[in-house]
Amino acid sequence: MALATVLFCMHSGFAKQIYEICSPCVLKPINRTYRIAEKDMLEVIQREIEEVDWEAVNRRLRERIYRYKPVDSIVLTEAKDHRVRYVDPTWYLPFDIKDAYGNVLYSKGTAVNPLEKVPEAVWSKRLYVFFSLESRDQRDFVKYLLRTEKNKLITLIADGHSDLKEIHDFIKREHYPVYALTKTVAQRFGVSRSLSLVSFIRRDGKPVVKVEELPSWYIRKILEENKK
Repeated sequence: MALATVLFCMHSGFAKQIYEICSPCVLKPINRTYRIAEKDMLEVIQREIEEVDWEAVNRRLRERIYRYKPVDSIVLTEAKDHRVRYVDPTWYLPFDIKDAYGNVLYSKGTAVNPLEKVPEAVWSKRLYVFFSLESRDQRDFVKYLLRTEKNKLITLIADGHSDLKEIHDFIKREHYPVYALTKTVAQRFGVSRSLSLVSFIRRDGKPVVKVEELPSWYIRKILEENKK
């Protein structure tokens, strides 16, 4: 019946009415078309990629990376005298510390010594070396420490005299990581001169930061004595 109904409509005035209604919007001839003049963007991108000298791009990127220095990098003054200083790492809370219910756990102004919050077995083995890669004496002394202080957990930190290229070359030669010094780190450890050895000890029963400054003449003396 459905097929018969369709055939009937096609040959009736009803089909004519449908045609007259729909023809203005469906069967009306479309306007003249034109060939697309714009280039295919995918082809343009692919062609641009093929024309790029990627070796030159990588070389420029490496140079930029190697020349990079932290925004807050700092240059240390070379030590002139051998001296030892002790820095109290205690700081004071700038605000109240509360729990999830608003109860004050630690009030503003509470004194906190970070070393008292960490087991002594952890910080007693730490040795931080702040040095300048620009100085041959200091580089040699760092190599000496790496050979002789096997029982220490040594962290090497190079000051702002060095960019990442110099740091990278040193790491590649010595197979030991080196970090770039920032102003914040220097302030936290109380370091202002190179070469400086920073360790942690107890003084009068209280854990403190020990900062030992080594001038070049003292470094050479140590190295000469250990050649014998």
